[in-house]
Amino acid sequence: MMTIQELTRLILTPEEENDLQHTLRLLENQEYEAFYQANEEILCNILFLRNLDEFLDFTEEEDLDVECFCFAYLCEKEYGISLGGYEEDVRPALTSFLGEKGIHSPELQAFLDKERIYTECDDIDNFRSSVAALNQILNTSGVRFVVFEDEVYCDCEYSMLLVKEDLYAEILQSWESDNFNLCT
Repeated sequence: MMTIQELTRLILTPEEENDLQHTLRLLENQEYEAFYQANEEILCNILFLRNLDEFLDFTEEEDLDVECFCFAYLCEKEYGISLGGYEEDVRPALTSFLGEKGIHSPELQAFLDKERIYTECDDIDNFRSSVAALNQILNTSGVRFVVFEDEVYCDCEYSMLLVKEDLYAEILQSWESDNFNLCT
């Protein structure tokens, strides 16, 4: 069984994993101000908050979903990207991310130039089929995108992690979560 905690241990550097665990202890111990100060950008992206007071108001009503935070943390550390559920074209985000990772090929560029990739969660949504095609191309690089769909705070919010082929297979075989579904 692979949980988000196991996944972070396999992806993050030891220093990043220690930082994440320290941060999660702040949350667990209800040290909300310190937690917010250390993770302001991540929290604003997850919860659409503008300041500490809004976060403190949030914590009075509900708990922050740890899985959501961990996925956002992985994306913040540039192991993946987060995409909204109603994006008209995610190609610029994918192109930028893959470029930062040094992944380029004529075939990849031709695919990304071909047509818009939508995450509209309706009839024009071609996200899943596009990721499958993208992974076919990335397979020659020894990496793949594994996509997790979150419906905790936003419908169809996606976390796309770029992982090595062996980890991709392990995730597909043993992923377990109450809040995040694998998009395959």
